[in-house]
Amino acid sequence: MRSGRPAYMPVLILALLMALVGSSAVAADSGKDSRPPGQANGGDMPAAFGAWERVMVQTWTYDEPDGRRRLRLSAWNTWLSVVETRQVGETVWARVGSGEWLDYDDLSAFPITGLRGYQAPRNEPGGLGFIIDPETATYDAPNTNGAMAATLDRYTPVALLGTDAGWWRIGPGQWVNPAHVREVQRVARPADVGPSDKWIDVNLTQQTVAAYEGDRLVFATLMSSGKDPTPTKEGLFYIYEKKIGEFMAGGWQDQDPYWLEEVPWTMYFSASYALHGAYWHDKFGDVLSHGCVNLSPDDAKFLFTWSGPVVSPDKNRVLASPDNLGTWVYVHP
Repeated sequence: MRSGRPAYMPVLILALLMALVGSSAVAADSGKDSRPPGQANGGDMPAAFGAWERVMVQTWTYDEPDGRRRLRLSAWNTWLSVVETRQVGETVWARVGSGEWLDYDDLSAFPITGLRGYQAPRNEPGGLGFIIDPETATYDAPNTNGAMAATLDRYTPVALLGTDAGWWRIGPGQWVNPAHVREVQRVARPADVGPSDKWIDVNLTQQTVAAYEGDRLVFATLMSSGKDPTPTKEGLFYIYEKKIGEFMAGGWQDQDPYWLEEVPWTMYFSASYALHGAYWHDKFGDVLSHGCVNLSPDDAKFLFTWSGPVVSPDKNRVLASPDNLGTWVYVHP
């Protein structure tokens, strides 16, 4: 057990917390990795999410196609997980994650982000960053007076090999303006984190998430943290609960409301805050959320399967416990 810290955190009433705080999760902090070496944590878990689609007009759900009305939904920021569709007469109906049905014409699908994080090999030299703007130009000198060397897509990982006149050198004869880059800044391992512990670094200034095993970087990506008035909570925590899929809702009509089915790969770390996948936006690298750490669904799954506590193959959630401890989460400016 680490430094006298609690081995687990009791279950909180998640729905009540989310309603009061308006955030999208709940979390805490655990101890060192409890997995045998090489054992996948949830890599074979059935994550059969539906097709995430947005409600485009005010509509109703029904207990069955052409059945009784159940719930009125707004078009504020309502996303549903479509499990199946069925045509009845001239209407195509969609069954969503709650088990209810609605007119499929009231929904619309949107592309999911293409962001994929970077898995770092051992002993890789130099630093790491991500391009945050589309069609970012690189130059053969550290200024725009040089010749354009190439253009890079948004979310491209780049090596950060040094600076000159404030510009990053990312390769031989390639320089990029730092305004287009988020740097994965290496930080010292917190004192309570052991030399072989896994821990997740959340950098609020750079909007990056990095996963470490002791002092070795193993993975990094971009994120979106909480905007005012619900910024992401700072401190050293641990993941105390994980859920493969989670329902999240909060806010009011004039207060940035949201209603989200099947939020994927949710890792609670402190009260009403969590790391989780976000399928409803593609603005990673920007401050955007209601307090949680938004990740691309693929990156959230990577961290979920890499971190503790371990979810059993026949379960869709787990609480940290003395014999199944959660991974550290360090949130800082």
